[in-house]
Amino acid sequence: MITTGTIADIKKNADGVVVYGVTLPSGMILPGVRQLSLAGTGEAIWSWNPYDLGDSVFILRSGDGGAYILAGIADNADQRMVALEDKYTADQDAMYDQVAYDEYLIQNTDEYLLLSEKNGVVLGSTTTRIDFAQGGKLRVSREGEVRDHVLDGQQTIDALTAALTAAQERLSVLSTALTETNEALLFITTSLHSLLGALGTATPALAAPSLALQELIAQRNTQLLSAKASVVERDARQDSLTGAGDALAQCINTGITTPQRGDSDAT
Repeated sequence: MITTGTIADIKKNADGVVVYGVTLPSGMILPGVRQLSLAGTGEAIWSWNPYDLGDSVFILRSGDGGAYILAGIADNADQRMVALEDKYTADQDAMYDQVAYDEYLIQNTDEYLLLSEKNGVVLGSTTTRIDFAQGGKLRVSREGEVRDHVLDGQQTIDALTAALTAAQERLSVLSTALTETNEALLFITTSLHSLLGALGTATPALAAPSLALQELIAQRNTQLLSAKASVVERDARQDSLTGAGDALAQCINTGITTPQRGDSDAT
């Protein structure tokens, strides 16, 4: 019997197998529902669908009591993205970012694989990993022929190699310049420390000569003041002698003589 339901629970059973609890339209929860493999049933030959909580699914209930998820019912919002217009071929340099009703799509969030009649295999991914076992090989051919640079990628590789080499050379020059700058700064820093140390040591020794110089200047100032006073006193005596000489000269000029001993005035 086939019915629909909504996934309400996801867990592992005692055997470590993922099973789902599915709520049926009647409200009953059907436990232990498993997935069907669409790729085979042998060991390591299988497929897996990413059913999640709240997904609407078709359930197959077998006569032995088992229940299996046949398929999921696509969300309406996703189905509205499917185009019914005529198919078109995307430009060589353009992204093909739509899905038509006659194209095959497997999508999980931002990662998708699309098989298209006109656009070939379209792989959309934020991160793509190709994991090889030891000794694994990757074969790329064009028109049935496998040869070097089949996708003309060598030009890009050469350009990238040249760019990386140039960048490495510039980094080497910059590294050398930075090393020289650091050495110069270290020399300047060491010299400044030495100078500051020498100034700190010399300060007490410089203080004593400075005090002696101040005392010598004071002594010289005192001697200068004393010499100035002597000059003033000498000038005063010279002025006095000059006045006496002037008086004597005046007496001589007017005929006045000094009385001599034994002389008497005429009457």
